[in-house]
Amino acid sequence: MNILKHRDEYLQIEHDNSNLIWLYTLMLEDEVELPHGEVISSIKQRLLAEEVLTPLAWRYIANGTANDFRVVLDSQDPGEESNWRWLTLLAWLQVLSGLRLSSPISEPVQELFLHDGLVVEQDNSEILFRGAWMKFYTLRHILEEAEKRLTAGTLVQFAEAELVEVITWLATTDPELDNNQAKNGWKYLTKRAAEWKADIVKMAVCQHLTWDSALPNTQIDHWTVEPVTDAWSLHRLAISQRHCGDRYVEGCIEGEERIFVIRNFEDKIAATLRLKLVDESWVIGDIRGFANSEVSVEIIELGELLVQRYADLWR
Repeated sequence: MNILKHRDEYLQIEHDNSNLIWLYTLMLEDEVELPHGEVISSIKQRLLAEEVLTPLAWRYIANGTANDFRVVLDSQDPGEESNWRWLTLLAWLQVLSGLRLSSPISEPVQELFLHDGLVVEQDNSEILFRGAWMKFYTLRHILEEAEKRLTAGTLVQFAEAELVEVITWLATTDPELDNNQAKNGWKYLTKRAAEWKADIVKMAVCQHLTWDSALPNTQIDHWTVEPVTDAWSLHRLAISQRHCGDRYVEGCIEGEERIFVIRNFEDKIAATLRLKLVDESWVIGDIRGFANSEVSVEIIELGELLVQRYADLWR
């Protein structure tokens, strides 16, 4: 329907830079209004009218392909904004502009950002990545290591083990790294994270990274329900399941949120359930599958049963 209605514009983009067809389609679907004029020039003008973007953002668009924007195109509707994909695109362009990488981020490594907050400070000095504020040079070290692990075939192990340790350390301590420390890269980050974890296991501060669940491991029919009760596990879950669960660490610590994993009869994760406390009553915050996908009616009904059980035990 878009092609029939905007045939001339599509032909013009196909002739001048076919890599922008995905962007034009996104803007049409999200009803982003374009200024009058030649279509590619209008797209550029509309993008750069956004205060959060700089001319560097357009260079990433013009020189890239749709595969450089899988974080945007593969994301699922969070149900918060009608033009959520356009807003996700603007946020991803802020991230790319802050990173200033010389080559595109490969698609598997981009999945580390999928359904993350993509929040960048106004002065572009720091980014909130998987629940941890960090300088862009720190994130560049992480991505460089991720690309190496992708080549070695160990990206999944890296993301769900070492990266979780580093993210939890950064999110909890918010360390200030000097220039020399920053230059030491990934090895320095893992070393500091390991030392920090070893120390806190012996100290009471460890309690600030764990929380209780009124509902223990539970079996309901062929479903197994497991509470997530520490920051490491929640970061690991969010990264492995490609969702934003790790943004609720603070809420869990403060007793306002609870996260559960729902497994099927094959012991595979079928969904992540988030409960939240509203006016002294527990309600369902979210219930999502892998990469924020929708879940079946059966799982939704299971979630409703679980929130009632949790509320009864909590009282």
